[in-house]
Amino acid sequence: MHTARFRSVVAKAGRPQTHLQLVAPEKDAELQAALQKNRVMSVTRTVVGNGKDYAVVGYEGGAVSQLLIFPKSLEKFKDRRIVGLDYTLLDEPVATSAAKPKPKPKPVPIPVEVPAPAPLRTPPSSKPVEAGHPGPPPKAPLGRPRKRTATTVKTRDVPHKKKTMSLKQLRSLLAKVLLEWDRGHDVKANKMLAKIVDGL
Repeated sequence: MHTARFRSVVAKAGRPQTHLQLVAPEKDAELQAALQKNRVMSVTRTVVGNGKDYAVVGYEGGAVSQLLIFPKSLEKFKDRRIVGLDYTLLDEPVATSAAKPKPKPKPVPIPVEVPAPAPLRTPPSSKPVEAGHPGPPPKAPLGRPRKRTATTVKTRDVPHKKKTMSLKQLRSLLAKVLLEWDRGHDVKANKMLAKIVDGL
């Protein structure tokens, strides 16, 4: 019988895959389909002595220890003894159970309940003078009006500039409020929020 090198067979018919015989050959649909197309090779491994492994095209029972299925037909090497087996040329079988990793679910944002801001502080309304209260100071007698000097100007007549916080400060304070809410410090967070409203 003529021989052929295993590497030459792989070059012509492609890299084979190892076929596991889990059922009887006649019930193995994949094996039977490959046999009809001459894509099966039976490998005989030598356990005793110095003999080397060899293979033949087709299915051989008994001493056969391994079956290889090639992607292309082995008709050209049907009557040859395949020698020089190199198992590094085998193609790793693809596991059918291997599935693509599922994408991680996106985290669902947790709604944060923002309490209503504290009511704005309003100036006290004018109330009627109670009994015993000294009441407003008496009006100056009519006559020549006095000239106001710089020293007599009351502080309430001078408009007071209210400091407004910058956007950066507002964001920083709001971040601290959210942090306090996450920690469960609702009272502290509400006080900080009221301070922010006053500074707007």
